[in-house]
Amino acid sequence: MKNSSKYFNLFFLLNTFCLIFPALAEERQEVSKSGEEITMNELEIAFQKRLTECIFAGEWNLVQDGKMGPWKKDKYTIQSATKTGEDKWVIVSRVQFGSVDVNLPITVNVFWAGDTPVISVTDLDFPGGNTYTARVLVYKDTYAGSWFGKGYGGQMTGVIFDQPKEEE
Repeated sequence: MKNSSKYFNLFFLLNTFCLIFPALAEERQEVSKSGEEITMNELEIAFQKRLTECIFAGEWNLVQDGKMGPWKKDKYTIQSATKTGEDKWVIVSRVQFGSVDVNLPITVNVFWAGDTPVISVTDLDFPGGNTYTARVLVYKDTYAGSWFGKGYGGQMTGVIFDQPKEEE
């Protein structure tokens, strides 16, 4: 179970968060690979921009049997976020685990509470036969949320900042 929760946190935190501008403006239209026209308003454009080449750094804990466990540090690298449908987004996260270094695309729902995006997955299948449900709120340069697997869950919180630029 410890490994399952760690993998979920790695998965989920790799896939979340943004700086939101309060003003709504003109919409931007793009065409998806399937030929569907994708329309984005200014908040969505800002969300996409914030989730491009950023890092989530924070903490998570297990909540089990009504008790909070100790907080543990986490850090995740987000490469990009792309709107693919009305509420659908693909968030590409860089996973570095031992000798593995791969970009992993994961489809999530993003719903809006006013000017605040909430990343939502429900019963998302994950390698190893586990499924997870989570809600993570993103506001300015912070994130906070809850996640649940079978029989356990947890909380997460942290800050978002730009990836350092590589020196040439």
